[in-house]
Amino acid sequence: MAGEAVGSILGGVLADRFGRRRVLLWGKLIEFTLYFLVGFSPNISAFIALMAVTGAFVYLPYTSAFVLGNEAMGDNHRNVISLCVYGGYCFGAATVPIIGYLISDWRWIMRATGLMGILYIPYYWIILESPYWLLSSGRTEEAELVLCKMAKINGKSLSSECNLIDKFNNPASTANKDQLILKENQVQKNSREYSFLYLLRSPTMRCRLIVAYISWIVTNMVYYGLALNITAFSGDRYVNAAISGLLEFPGIVGGFLVIQWLGRPLSLSLFMGFGGICLAVAPFIKQVNQVAMTAMVILGKTSLIGAFYINFSITGEMAPTLLRNIMVGSASAVGKIGSFTAPYLMFLGETTSEFVPFIVMGSLALISSALSILKLPETKGTTLPARITDAEALKSRI
Repeated sequence: MAGEAVGSILGGVLADRFGRRRVLLWGKLIEFTLYFLVGFSPNISAFIALMAVTGAFVYLPYTSAFVLGNEAMGDNHRNVISLCVYGGYCFGAATVPIIGYLISDWRWIMRATGLMGILYIPYYWIILESPYWLLSSGRTEEAELVLCKMAKINGKSLSSECNLIDKFNNPASTANKDQLILKENQVQKNSREYSFLYLLRSPTMRCRLIVAYISWIVTNMVYYGLALNITAFSGDRYVNAAISGLLEFPGIVGGFLVIQWLGRPLSLSLFMGFGGICLAVAPFIKQVNQVAMTAMVILGKTSLIGAFYINFSITGEMAPTLLRNIMVGSASAVGKIGSFTAPYLMFLGETTSEFVPFIVMGSLALISSALSILKLPETKGTTLPARITDAEALKSRI
Protein backbone atom coordinates (compact mmCIF):
# COMPACT_ATOMS: atom_id res chain seq x y z
CA MET A 1 0.00 0.00 0.00
CA ALA A 2 2.84 2.39 0.82
CA GLY A 3 4.38 1.62 -2.54
CA GLU A 4 1.09 2.36 -4.29
CA ALA A 5 0.83 5.71 -2.51
CA VAL A 6 4.36 6.66 -3.58
CA GLY A 7 3.67 5.50 -7.13
CA SER A 8 0.49 7.58 -7.33
CA ILE A 9 2.33 10.78 -6.36
CA LEU A 10 5.41 10.04 -8.45
CA GLY A 11 3.36 9.04 -11.47
CA GLY A 12 1.35 12.25 -11.25
CA VAL A 13 4.43 14.44 -11.10
CA LEU A 14 6.23 12.61 -13.92
CA ALA A 15 3.19 12.46 -16.22
CA ASP A 16 2.52 16.19 -15.84
CA ARG A 17 6.18 16.94 -16.48
CA PHE A 18 7.16 14.44 -19.19
CA GLY A 19 3.85 13.38 -20.70
CA ARG A 20 1.22 10.70 -20.16
CA ARG A 21 2.37 8.27 -22.87
CA ARG A 22 5.98 8.04 -21.73
CA VAL A 23 5.06 7.38 -18.10
CA LEU A 24 2.43 4.81 -19.10
CA LEU A 25 4.76 2.79 -21.35
CA TRP A 26 7.84 2.85 -19.11
CA GLY A 27 5.72 2.22 -16.02
CA LYS A 28 4.13 -0.87 -17.55
CA LEU A 29 7.49 -2.23 -18.70
CA ILE A 30 8.99 -1.95 -15.22
CA GLU A 31 5.78 -3.18 -13.53
CA PHE A 32 5.61 -6.51 -15.37
CA THR A 33 9.35 -7.01 -15.07
CA LEU A 34 8.99 -6.68 -11.30
CA TYR A 35 6.06 -9.12 -11.24
CA PHE A 36 8.27 -11.70 -12.91
CA LEU A 37 11.18 -11.05 -10.53
CA VAL A 38 8.95 -11.38 -7.45
CA GLY A 39 8.43 -15.01 -8.42
CA PHE A 40 12.15 -15.61 -7.81
CA SER A 41 12.35 -13.94 -4.38
CA PRO A 42 15.00 -15.82 -2.34
CA ASN A 43 13.63 -14.78 1.06
CA ILE A 44 10.89 -12.82 2.80
CA SER A 45 12.96 -9.61 2.93
CA ALA A 46 13.48 -9.62 -0.82
CA PHE A 47 9.80 -10.41 -1.35
CA ILE A 48 8.64 -7.46 0.78
CA ALA A 49 11.09 -5.07 -0.91
CA LEU A 50 10.10 -6.17 -4.41
CA MET A 51 6.39 -6.00 -3.63
CA ALA A 52 6.78 -2.46 -2.27
CA VAL A 53 8.53 -1.34 -5.45
CA THR A 54 6.00 -3.25 -7.55
CA GLY A 55 3.17 -1.45 -5.77
CA ALA A 56 4.70 1.88 -6.79
CA PHE A 57 4.92 0.87 -10.44
CA VAL A 58 1.39 -0.52 -10.46
CA TYR A 59 -0.11 2.88 -9.72
CA LEU A 60 2.54 4.97 -11.46
CA PRO A 61 1.10 4.20 -14.96
CA TYR A 62 -2.46 3.49 -13.79
CA THR A 63 -3.45 7.09 -13.09
CA SER A 64 -1.72 8.17 -16.30
CA ALA A 65 -3.88 5.73 -18.27
CA PHE A 66 -7.04 7.24 -16.81
CA VAL A 67 -5.97 10.80 -17.53
CA LEU A 68 -4.73 9.96 -21.02
CA GLY A 69 -8.01 8.20 -21.78
CA ASN A 70 -10.03 11.27 -20.76
CA GLU A 71 -7.81 13.68 -22.67
CA ALA A 72 -7.77 11.61 -25.85
CA MET A 73 -11.56 11.65 -26.30
CA GLY A 74 -14.10 14.35 -27.11
CA ASP A 75 -16.00 16.16 -24.37
CA ASN A 76 -19.07 13.91 -24.68
CA HIS A 77 -17.19 10.60 -24.91
CA ARG A 78 -14.11 11.05 -22.77
CA ASN A 79 -15.05 8.43 -20.16
CA VAL A 80 -15.20 5.55 -22.65
CA ILE A 81 -11.49 4.72 -22.42
CA SER A 82 -11.58 5.18 -18.65
CA LEU A 83 -14.36 2.60 -18.56
CA CYS A 84 -12.12 0.20 -20.50
CA VAL A 85 -9.18 0.87 -18.14
CA TYR A 86 -11.21 0.13 -15.03
CA GLY A 87 -12.92 -2.77 -16.82
CA GLY A 88 -9.51 -4.36 -17.27
CA TYR A 89 -8.86 -3.97 -13.55
CA CYS A 90 -12.18 -5.67 -12.74
CA PHE A 91 -11.45 -8.49 -15.16
CA GLY A 92 -8.14 -9.05 -13.38
CA ALA A 93 -9.83 -9.01 -9.97
CA ALA A 94 -12.20 -11.74 -11.14
CA THR A 95 -9.46 -13.77 -12.85
CA VAL A 96 -6.92 -13.88 -10.02
CA PRO A 97 -9.06 -16.20 -7.79
CA ILE A 98 -9.40 -18.58 -10.74
CA ILE A 99 -5.64 -18.55 -11.32
CA GLY A 100 -5.10 -19.04 -7.57
CA TYR A 101 -7.42 -22.05 -7.62
CA LEU A 102 -5.63 -23.63 -10.60
CA ILE A 103 -2.06 -22.74 -9.59
CA SER A 104 -1.31 -23.25 -5.92
CA ASP A 105 2.33 -22.07 -6.10
CA TRP A 106 2.43 -18.29 -5.67
CA ARG A 107 5.81 -18.10 -7.40
CA TRP A 108 4.38 -19.42 -10.66
CA ILE A 109 1.41 -17.07 -10.31
CA MET A 110 3.77 -14.08 -10.20
CA ARG A 111 5.88 -15.40 -13.08
CA ALA A 112 2.80 -15.97 -15.23
CA THR A 113 1.58 -12.46 -14.40
CA GLY A 114 4.92 -11.00 -15.42
CA LEU A 115 4.83 -12.75 -18.78
CA MET A 116 1.44 -11.18 -19.50
CA GLY A 117 3.33 -7.91 -20.00
CA ILE A 118 4.11 -9.15 -23.52
CA LEU A 119 0.56 -8.12 -24.43
CA TYR A 120 1.55 -4.47 -23.92
CA ILE A 121 4.28 -4.44 -26.59
CA PRO A 122 1.92 -3.16 -29.35
CA TYR A 123 1.05 -0.19 -27.14
CA TYR A 124 4.31 1.44 -28.23
CA TRP A 125 2.83 1.95 -31.69
CA ILE A 126 -0.84 2.27 -30.72
CA ILE A 127 -0.81 4.80 -27.85
CA LEU A 128 -0.53 8.48 -28.80
CA GLU A 129 0.42 11.35 -26.52
CA SER A 130 -2.35 13.52 -25.08
CA PRO A 131 -3.01 16.53 -27.36
CA TYR A 132 -4.17 18.48 -24.29
CA TRP A 133 -0.82 17.96 -22.58
CA LEU A 134 1.13 18.81 -25.74
CA LEU A 135 -0.79 22.05 -26.25
CA SER A 136 -0.48 23.09 -22.62
CA SER A 137 3.25 22.36 -22.80
CA GLY A 138 3.62 24.65 -25.83
CA ARG A 139 4.30 21.77 -28.26
CA THR A 140 1.67 22.81 -30.80
CA GLU A 141 3.28 21.16 -33.84
CA GLU A 142 3.38 17.78 -32.10
CA ALA A 143 -0.22 18.23 -31.01
CA GLU A 144 -1.21 18.89 -34.63
CA LEU A 145 0.51 15.67 -35.72
CA VAL A 146 -1.32 13.68 -33.05
CA LEU A 147 -4.65 15.22 -34.03
CA CYS A 148 -3.95 14.49 -37.70
CA LYS A 149 -3.35 10.82 -36.86
CA MET A 150 -6.54 10.69 -34.81
CA ALA A 151 -8.55 12.29 -37.61
CA LYS A 152 -7.09 9.92 -40.21
CA ILE A 153 -7.82 6.82 -38.10
CA ASN A 154 -11.39 8.00 -37.46
CA GLY A 155 -11.93 8.96 -41.11
CA LYS A 156 -12.72 12.58 -40.26
CA SER A 157 -11.44 15.98 -41.33
CA LEU A 158 -9.13 17.95 -39.08
CA SER A 159 -11.46 20.95 -38.84
CA SER A 160 -13.13 19.82 -35.60
CA GLU A 161 -9.80 18.88 -34.04
CA CYS A 162 -8.40 22.32 -34.92
CA ASN A 163 -11.03 23.83 -32.64
CA LEU A 164 -9.09 22.35 -29.74
CA ILE A 165 -5.92 24.14 -30.85
CA ASP A 166 -7.84 27.40 -31.26
CA LYS A 167 -9.07 27.17 -27.66
CA PHE A 168 -5.49 27.15 -26.45
CA ASN A 169 -3.86 29.54 -28.93
CA ASN A 170 -6.71 32.01 -29.40
CA PRO A 171 -8.75 32.31 -26.22
CA ALA A 172 -11.84 34.51 -26.22
CA SER A 173 -11.28 38.25 -26.21
CA THR A 174 -12.90 38.55 -22.80
CA ALA A 175 -10.44 36.02 -21.46
CA ASN A 176 -7.53 38.03 -22.86
CA LYS A 177 -8.65 40.95 -20.72
CA ASP A 178 -8.75 38.87 -17.59
CA GLN A 179 -5.62 39.72 -15.65
CA LEU A 180 -5.79 36.50 -13.63
CA ILE A 181 -5.60 34.40 -16.80
CA LEU A 182 -2.78 36.51 -18.21
CA LYS A 183 -0.85 36.13 -14.97
CA GLU A 184 -1.41 32.36 -14.91
CA ASN A 185 -0.28 32.08 -18.53
CA GLN A 186 3.02 33.65 -17.51
CA VAL A 187 3.40 31.39 -14.47
CA GLN A 188 2.51 28.36 -16.59
CA LYS A 189 5.57 28.97 -18.75
CA ASN A 190 7.74 28.36 -15.68
CA SER A 191 7.25 24.65 -14.88
CA ARG A 192 8.94 25.01 -11.48
CA GLU A 193 6.60 27.75 -10.30
CA TYR A 194 3.48 26.23 -11.85
CA SER A 195 3.23 23.37 -9.41
CA PHE A 196 0.75 21.63 -7.15
CA LEU A 197 1.52 24.19 -4.44
CA TYR A 198 0.53 26.97 -6.83
CA LEU A 199 -2.84 25.23 -7.30
CA LEU A 200 -3.34 25.07 -3.52
CA ARG A 201 -3.28 28.88 -3.38
CA SER A 202 -6.81 28.81 -4.77
CA PRO A 203 -9.43 28.47 -1.96
CA THR A 204 -11.90 26.96 -4.44
CA MET A 205 -9.49 24.27 -5.57
CA ARG A 206 -8.41 23.54 -1.98
CA CYS A 207 -12.00 22.96 -0.91
CA ARG A 208 -12.78 20.71 -3.88
CA LEU A 209 -9.58 18.76 -3.39
CA ILE A 210 -10.35 18.09 0.29
CA VAL A 211 -13.84 16.80 -0.60
CA ALA A 212 -12.32 14.62 -3.33
CA TYR A 213 -9.72 13.29 -0.85
CA ILE A 214 -12.46 12.29 1.61
CA SER A 215 -14.33 10.48 -1.14
CA TRP A 216 -11.18 8.61 -2.19
CA ILE A 217 -10.42 7.63 1.42
CA VAL A 218 -13.92 6.21 1.91
CA THR A 219 -13.98 4.24 -1.35
CA ASN A 220 -10.51 2.81 -0.67
CA MET A 221 -11.49 1.86 2.88
CA VAL A 222 -14.61 0.04 1.74
CA TYR A 223 -12.97 -1.63 -1.25
CA TYR A 224 -9.97 -3.03 0.60
CA GLY A 225 -11.85 -3.69 3.82
CA LEU A 226 -14.34 -5.93 2.05
CA ALA A 227 -11.79 -7.37 -0.37
CA LEU A 228 -9.59 -8.51 2.52
CA ASN A 229 -12.61 -9.89 4.38
CA ILE A 230 -14.48 -11.51 1.49
CA THR A 231 -13.10 -14.97 2.30
CA ALA A 232 -14.68 -14.73 5.77
CA PHE A 233 -18.17 -14.76 4.30
CA SER A 234 -20.19 -17.94 3.92
CA GLY A 235 -19.42 -20.13 0.90
CA ASP A 236 -16.26 -21.08 -0.98
CA ARG A 237 -13.58 -18.37 -0.66
CA TYR A 238 -12.46 -18.67 -4.29
CA VAL A 239 -16.04 -18.39 -5.51
CA ASN A 240 -16.73 -15.41 -3.22
CA ALA A 241 -13.59 -13.62 -4.41
CA ALA A 242 -14.37 -14.30 -8.10
CA ILE A 243 -17.99 -13.16 -7.70
CA SER A 244 -16.82 -10.06 -5.85
CA GLY A 245 -14.54 -9.24 -8.78
CA LEU A 246 -17.25 -9.88 -11.36
CA LEU A 247 -19.71 -7.68 -9.49
CA GLU A 248 -17.34 -4.77 -9.98
CA PHE A 249 -18.45 -4.69 -13.63
CA PRO A 250 -22.04 -3.61 -12.82
CA GLY A 251 -20.58 -0.95 -10.52
CA ILE A 252 -18.35 0.69 -13.14
CA VAL A 253 -20.82 0.22 -16.00
CA GLY A 254 -23.57 1.67 -13.83
CA GLY A 255 -21.30 4.57 -12.88
CA PHE A 256 -20.44 5.20 -16.53
CA LEU A 257 -24.08 5.22 -17.62
CA VAL A 258 -25.40 7.32 -14.75
CA ILE A 259 -22.81 10.10 -15.10
CA GLN A 260 -23.85 10.53 -18.74
CA TRP A 261 -27.40 11.15 -17.51
CA LEU A 262 -27.15 12.83 -14.11
CA GLY A 263 -23.67 14.32 -14.26
CA ARG A 264 -20.70 13.75 -11.98
CA PRO A 265 -21.44 15.16 -8.47
CA LEU A 266 -25.02 13.88 -8.23
CA SER A 267 -24.02 10.44 -9.52
CA LEU A 268 -21.14 10.24 -7.05
CA SER A 269 -23.43 11.28 -4.22
CA LEU A 270 -26.05 8.66 -5.14
CA PHE A 271 -23.57 5.81 -5.46
CA MET A 272 -21.83 6.75 -2.19
CA GLY A 273 -25.14 7.16 -0.37
CA PHE A 274 -26.66 3.89 -1.57
CA GLY A 275 -23.45 1.99 -0.80
CA GLY A 276 -23.29 3.56 2.65
CA ILE A 277 -26.85 2.51 3.46
CA CYS A 278 -26.19 -1.07 2.31
CA LEU A 279 -23.11 -1.37 4.50
CA ALA A 280 -24.74 0.24 7.54
CA VAL A 281 -27.72 -2.14 7.56
CA ALA A 282 -25.79 -5.30 6.51
CA PRO A 283 -24.84 -6.53 10.02
CA PHE A 284 -28.44 -6.14 11.20
CA ILE A 285 -29.65 -8.32 8.34
CA LYS A 286 -27.21 -11.03 9.40
CA GLN A 287 -29.39 -11.66 12.43
CA VAL A 288 -32.04 -12.89 9.99
CA ASN A 289 -30.02 -14.54 7.22
CA GLN A 290 -26.24 -14.90 6.67
CA VAL A 291 -26.59 -15.16 2.89
CA ALA A 292 -28.72 -12.02 2.78
CA MET A 293 -26.03 -10.18 4.74
CA THR A 294 -23.35 -11.32 2.27
CA ALA A 295 -25.54 -10.19 -0.64
CA MET A 296 -26.09 -6.78 0.97
CA VAL A 297 -22.35 -6.29 1.56
CA ILE A 298 -21.49 -7.20 -2.04
CA LEU A 299 -24.26 -4.88 -3.26
CA GLY A 300 -22.80 -2.08 -1.15
CA LYS A 301 -19.33 -2.79 -2.48
CA THR A 302 -20.66 -2.76 -6.06
CA SER A 303 -22.19 0.67 -5.49
CA LEU A 304 -18.96 1.98 -3.96
CA ILE A 305 -17.04 0.62 -6.97
CA GLY A 306 -19.23 2.87 -9.12
CA ALA A 307 -18.26 5.75 -6.85
CA PHE A 308 -14.59 4.74 -7.20
CA TYR A 309 -14.88 5.02 -10.99
CA ILE A 310 -16.62 8.40 -10.77
CA ASN A 311 -13.87 9.63 -8.43
CA PHE A 312 -11.29 9.09 -11.17
CA SER A 313 -13.46 10.92 -13.70
CA ILE A 314 -14.44 13.99 -11.69
CA THR A 315 -11.02 14.47 -10.04
CA GLY A 316 -9.32 14.56 -13.44
CA GLU A 317 -11.99 16.64 -15.14
CA MET A 318 -11.95 19.43 -12.56
CA ALA A 319 -8.15 19.83 -12.74
CA PRO A 320 -6.07 22.05 -15.08
CA THR A 321 -4.13 20.16 -17.75
CA LEU A 322 -0.56 20.55 -16.47
CA LEU A 323 -1.66 19.58 -12.94
CA ARG A 324 -4.31 16.98 -13.84
CA ASN A 325 -2.19 13.89 -13.27
CA ILE A 326 -0.81 15.11 -9.95
CA MET A 327 -4.34 15.90 -8.73
CA VAL A 328 -5.52 12.40 -9.58
CA GLY A 329 -2.28 10.92 -8.25
CA SER A 330 -2.40 12.84 -4.97
CA ALA A 331 -6.05 11.85 -4.47
CA SER A 332 -5.13 8.21 -5.08
CA ALA A 333 -2.24 8.51 -2.60
CA VAL A 334 -4.35 10.17 0.10
CA GLY A 335 -7.01 7.54 -0.52
CA LYS A 336 -4.53 4.95 0.68
CA ILE A 337 -5.25 6.22 4.19
CA GLY A 338 -8.46 4.28 3.82
CA SER A 339 -6.55 1.27 2.51
CA PHE A 340 -4.14 1.39 5.48
CA THR A 341 -6.92 1.57 8.06
CA ALA A 342 -9.22 -1.01 6.43
CA PRO A 343 -7.62 -4.19 7.87
CA TYR A 344 -7.41 -2.62 11.34
CA LEU A 345 -11.05 -1.61 11.12
CA MET A 346 -12.06 -5.15 10.19
CA PHE A 347 -9.89 -6.50 13.03
CA LEU A 348 -11.61 -4.07 15.41
CA GLY A 349 -14.87 -5.68 14.38
CA GLU A 350 -13.50 -9.11 15.26
CA THR A 351 -12.35 -8.01 18.73
CA THR A 352 -15.38 -5.86 19.64
CA SER A 353 -18.51 -6.16 17.49
CA GLU A 354 -18.96 -7.04 13.83
CA PHE A 355 -21.35 -4.08 13.64
CA VAL A 356 -18.48 -1.58 14.10
CA PRO A 357 -16.67 -1.72 10.71
CA PHE A 358 -19.86 -1.73 8.66
CA ILE A 359 -21.45 1.13 10.58
CA VAL A 360 -18.20 3.17 10.37
CA MET A 361 -17.82 2.59 6.62
CA GLY A 362 -21.50 3.24 5.98
CA SER A 363 -21.53 6.45 8.01
CA LEU A 364 -18.41 7.83 6.31
CA ALA A 365 -19.88 7.00 2.90
CA LEU A 366 -23.05 8.97 3.75
CA ILE A 367 -20.99 11.98 4.92
CA SER A 368 -18.94 11.89 1.73
CA SER A 369 -22.15 11.61 -0.29
CA ALA A 370 -23.45 14.88 1.16
CA LEU A 371 -20.15 16.73 0.66
CA SER A 372 -19.87 15.60 -2.95
CA ILE A 373 -23.18 17.05 -4.08
CA LEU A 374 -22.57 20.29 -2.15
CA LYS A 375 -18.98 21.12 -3.10
CA LEU A 376 -17.83 19.32 -6.26
CA PRO A 377 -18.29 21.01 -9.67
CA GLU A 378 -20.33 19.67 -12.57
CA THR A 379 -17.99 18.67 -15.42
CA LYS A 380 -20.43 16.84 -17.69
CA GLY A 381 -20.06 18.06 -21.28
CA THR A 382 -17.52 20.73 -20.33
CA THR A 383 -14.17 21.27 -22.00
CA LEU A 384 -11.30 20.06 -19.85
CA PRO A 385 -9.87 23.13 -18.07
CA ALA A 386 -6.48 24.27 -19.40
CA ARG A 387 -5.69 26.60 -16.49
CA ILE A 388 -6.53 26.93 -12.80
CA THR A 389 -8.78 29.89 -13.60
CA ASP A 390 -10.71 27.67 -16.03
CA ALA A 391 -11.06 25.00 -13.32
CA GLU A 392 -12.31 27.57 -10.79
CA ALA A 393 -14.99 28.67 -13.27
CA LEU A 394 -16.65 25.24 -13.18
CA LYS A 395 -19.93 25.51 -11.31
CA SER A 396 -21.33 23.14 -8.66
CA ARG A 397 -24.88 21.82 -8.91
CA ILE A 398 -25.94 23.55 -5.69
